[in-house]
Amino acid sequence: MRLNPVIRHILRILLGGLFIYASLDSLWRPALFTRAIYNYHLLPDIFLHPAAILLPWVEMITGIMLIANIFPRTNAGIQAVLLMVFTIAVSIAVARGLDINCGCFSLDENGTRTTVWKIGENLLMIVLAVVVFYTTPTTGSGLSQSKLQEHR
Repeated sequence: MRLNPVIRHILRILLGGLFIYASLDSLWRPALFTRAIYNYHLLPDIFLHPAAILLPWVEMITGIMLIANIFPRTNAGIQAVLLMVFTIAVSIAVARGLDINCGCFSLDENGTRTTVWKIGENLLMIVLAVVVFYTTPTTGSGLSQSKLQEHR
């Protein structure tokens, strides 16, 4: 799949920025993020704290690496998988009739709710991540494994 390199870079930076922004409130308020995960009733209690600690850092690191153009395909792929998992969780919450904060972007009481609209929003972000993944060349763009080996 070919895409104008300027557009590809804009999309990559947009996706990275979205993930960095999404991670901030969860990093600053891990107890509230743990509560947001708990409200889905999908994970056993033993996994709540590890998930609440790891997920925001994965979002932050993959976002930074995408913006810095370091392993862009890998990071876009990780973000696409995360978005799929998040979308499944929101879809289950909607199917169960749960009116909860989705834990996305803001943990405030008036933050984003689990709605069909949120599912659509996530699907658009999945498309964005997949486009970045498939339009990024496997070589010659960003820092890649082959470039690391060349420097040795």
